[in-house]
Amino acid sequence: MKNPLAIILIVVGIALGIYGATQLDNSKKSVEVAGIELGVKDKGSSNSAYVMIGLGVLSLIGGVMMSRKS
Repeated sequence: MKNPLAIILIVVGIALGIYGATQLDNSKKSVEVAGIELGVKDKGSSNSAYVMIGLGVLSLIGGVMMSRKS
């Protein structure tokens, strides 16, 4: 039987990655005015999205490494 902590880390890693990607996509807004596209990016929101993605990757790697040891 697999280590339950490894499975939890893998699930949390996937969830954090998806949440971070969604948050990163929502941090960008653009408007088209008279044929010119103007874009705005929320820097604070995009930074926290990158942190979420990074934590997700670390959690996923940790879960995979723990499941391999078992």
